[in-house]
Amino acid sequence: MNNDSRFCSLKCAAIAIAVFTVLSATTHVSYAQKNVHGGLNFMIGIPKGEFSENVENIGLGGSLFAGYHLPDSPLTIGANIGFLIYGRDTRRERFSLTIPDAMVVVTNSNNIVLAHFLLRLQPESGKVLPYFDSLIGFNYLFTDTSIRGERDYEEIATSTNFSDFAFSYGLGGGIKIKVYEPRNSDTFKKGPSAVFIDFCARYLLGTEAEYLKKGSIQRVNGEAYYDVSKSKTDILLINIGVSVGF
Repeated sequence: MNNDSRFCSLKCAAIAIAVFTVLSATTHVSYAQKNVHGGLNFMIGIPKGEFSENVENIGLGGSLFAGYHLPDSPLTIGANIGFLIYGRDTRRERFSLTIPDAMVVVTNSNNIVLAHFLLRLQPESGKVLPYFDSLIGFNYLFTDTSIRGERDYEEIATSTNFSDFAFSYGLGGGIKIKVYEPRNSDTFKKGPSAVFIDFCARYLLGTEAEYLKKGSIQRVNGEAYYDVSKSKTDILLINIGVSVGF
């Protein structure tokens, strides 16, 4: 299968997963809003396996989670999307050959978008809720270059240098600790039913992808050359954040 066919297949799979998630959630949400959950997390990404041989530094970013807990069941269905920066370098350059007296800041950023459909096993209630996740989706790896003003740091231009998709799946687990609950649920029925501190870890296995890393872009005589890496894209994700039930 060529690259175009592989990318198309991955995109179609991701769209199908997203549609299934949305339809499943909207089917149930109208019956019981209080079973809807959302979360915002700070995320650390640690490359593993072949990926760690090419990318030595950890990634930093964040993630969003939305899901629906099926009534009278330990099962939650949902979706998770995250963003990581796993490499970054910045330099000062002349704005152009014809304007050598103006300087700009040029930044190369190596990034991953992680989008996954999620099934979670979790108790329905309690002050401490351990859970177990299974995930399937894709990772989108891309490197972009941005030019910003040296003084006001306003973006002047940006360009994506290289990108690729990788099919991704894995397992994870965590624990939610309740830190807030309304005293009178009738009084607060339009607000959150509970607020939790959320800790979790996930190990995602990623298929092969081509990508750039920090230092992969070389500039010679006004031309840019890319040192492209290729490997599987396994990654360990550590999350800490806040989860809210409605």
